[in-house]
Amino acid sequence: TSWPGAHNVITITLNSAVPLFGTTPHVRCDTNITISGFDGACVNGDSTRVEGVNGTYSDHPVLQNLPLTGPNASLFNNVTWHSEMQAVIMRVVGPLGVEGFAAAIFSFAVVNPVASQPSPRIEVKSMGIPIELV
Repeated sequence: TSWPGAHNVITITLNSAVPLFGTTPHVRCDTNITISGFDGACVNGDSTRVEGVNGTYSDHPVLQNLPLTGPNASLFNNVTWHSEMQAVIMRVVGPLGVEGFAAAIFSFAVVNPVASQPSPRIEVKSMGIPIELV
């Protein structure tokens, strides 16, 4: 919905021109994807728990767990909402962009900004190169 302050479900169809994999015995680097540009949006979710040096856990100050839904949600893990960047950050665990595999379709819920605005520009980037072990 385009209503200010309303709950909204964003559905994304994502594919890659190069193969992206998660950690496997044959790959030594994880691939992370960041989807940014959700200006003013927020997420009502649990904070990501992090372990401190003394073994205690606390809530991360800017990361919240973000559940994905949809037919290909299982291709990603460690999915978080970064409140300062207003971005979704996730790790690829399944094959994406590999010949024979369809695009990944997944959804997540956000709350629209309280003031109306034009649609923001959304940017998708990946970090980490899936380098095969030899």
